[in-house]
Amino acid sequence: MQNRLRRRDVVARRKRVQRVEVEGGGDRLGCRRQGKASAHACKDGDDGLSPQGLSRRTDALYPSPMDTRRPLLAVSVCLLRAGEVCLVRRGRAPWADAWSLPGGRVEFGERLEDAARREMREETGVRLEAIQFLRLHEAIDPAHDAHAVIAVFRTLAEWTGPEVEAADDARDARFFPVRDVRAMEREGRTTPGLAAIVEEAAAR
Repeated sequence: MQNRLRRRDVVARRKRVQRVEVEGGGDRLGCRRQGKASAHACKDGDDGLSPQGLSRRTDALYPSPMDTRRPLLAVSVCLLRAGEVCLVRRGRAPWADAWSLPGGRVEFGERLEDAARREMREETGVRLEAIQFLRLHEAIDPAHDAHAVIAVFRTLAEWTGPEVEAADDARDARFFPVRDVRAMEREGRTTPGLAAIVEEAAAR
């Protein structure tokens, strides 16, 4: 009985190997043909029927999604005050030294609103409660090796508290007139697309 089960298992493995070879091209992955790929697959006496051999062939044909690069999910906040907007000077790549909205990466398990409040507190010392979603912003810049999808929030009321103070990875933090942001962007002093976001937030 055990011998029959063992033979049946070997036959099933052979069929799986043959199916993988047909789908992926035996010339590249099959141990039955000669070449660099087959020599690598068959090293140490591996005939391709072992679990390791099958796994290696399958991984080569179907790479894990975790091996591919993915966009960064981030948040930012428009903090407005009497015709001005709070901007921070980025201290890290991408876009180091450029002015942008306070914000950053969303942590795993963190709600977007909570992430926005946390980033605002960490970068400027401002603690916010009432904020609302404004828009999504896609920042794709191959020159800076950057691709981020940013959930942008705005405060429901204008800021009447003390001056902001740069903290965490922000090199500087201050208020700028909303009307000046577009000129700053043209001069390359801000992150791409900032002016449109600030103007939309100020018009609400």
